[in-house]
Amino acid sequence: MPQFLTNQPVLIAAPHLVYPTRNGADILADRTAMELSHIVPFVDIVGSGETRRYSSGKIEHRHPHGYSMRSRAIAALRTVVFRSHYFKEKFITPRFCSAIESALRSASYGTLIGSYIVSYDALKPHVNPSQLVVLLTHNDEFVWFENLKNAAGNAISRLVASTSLSFLRNWFNEERPGVIYAHVSEKDKQGYAQLLPDSESIVVPIGADIPEAPVPATSPGSLKATLLFVGSLGIKMNGDALQHFETVFAPVLSKRIPLNVIVAGSNPSQIVMDLCQRNNWSLQANVSDEALRALFERSDFAFLPFEYSTGSKLKLIGTLAHGVPFLATSAVAPPTELIVPPSLVSDNPEAWADAIQQTMEAGISTNQRNALYEAAKQHSWSRSVEIMIQQLS
Repeated sequence: MPQFLTNQPVLIAAPHLVYPTRNGADILADRTAMELSHIVPFVDIVGSGETRRYSSGKIEHRHPHGYSMRSRAIAALRTVVFRSHYFKEKFITPRFCSAIESALRSASYGTLIGSYIVSYDALKPHVNPSQLVVLLTHNDEFVWFENLKNAAGNAISRLVASTSLSFLRNWFNEERPGVIYAHVSEKDKQGYAQLLPDSESIVVPIGADIPEAPVPATSPGSLKATLLFVGSLGIKMNGDALQHFETVFAPVLSKRIPLNVIVAGSNPSQIVMDLCQRNNWSLQANVSDEALRALFERSDFAFLPFEYSTGSKLKLIGTLAHGVPFLATSAVAPPTELIVPPSLVSDNPEAWADAIQQTMEAGISTNQRNALYEAAKQHSWSRSVEIMIQQLS
């Protein structure tokens, strides 16, 4: 097995990556590149629209090569016609493969990292035996597509999810010696191990961007609670979560507490826009980092109302990093050390209402803000990459 070498540069193939980073997979790939560049000479990360070089945590240069992802509709059609995988048909395009080939001609990399397993198809023609290959799985794709199939509102979506699952099973029947799978949780690793019992795999926990300080304390006695949802608003899972909040939680909460609900994130779908308009929720689309910080300062809780979930941990840690407590369903399944009061994990809307009322009456002190913030600091991106290097070495 090739080794991770700190004296050689790294290439990351991230065909889904669009700047500015707004969804979890994009953030994970970009921050991994940034932090790795403190350890190796430099890191080149090939995204959907540009190749970016990081050196010592700074952007050394950018090279645009044009947006390369296919549309959802075309990717779905190709998935069914070619009995393929949705991510492969959306992400792995001739333009992206050409950008990978161009990067590989420009430098001699010791390690190749693929973001999502389908990235291997773009890297495979160029891999030599001396190079370490790491695939970032992001989530358990078998669970992801099974959830999408079960939650699909039409036959086409179910067919796309089913076809992707079949592709995955066949894909993992092929041996890929020298490849290491990097999972974000032990649960994901165990899920893949059912099909890959002899594979090389590691667990690299998700990190978070840690601000310099938490948001200020909240005075007691507030009469109105502000709840904030943050996420990529074009993703079905997030839209389903907001619909679940509308039907299960919002009716109970609004009877007991005057609510101000803010929904912030990138590229809202029509479903999300309709939800916000129907419920008089404040939709904040494609906000900057500075504007998002201001939204956290205005918020009493972040809420994660997921009926099913495979990628919400980044949202949770990001919330804590601002010193803001969260309300989450059991589907989020956060580690015990991250459930810091007044945060709550419950599927009972009455329990959410109790937590909000009690917190509004008592306020959120500086000590509580600091405790939330310190919990998140244990999950910084630098720590995440440190864990990765320890295991690869």
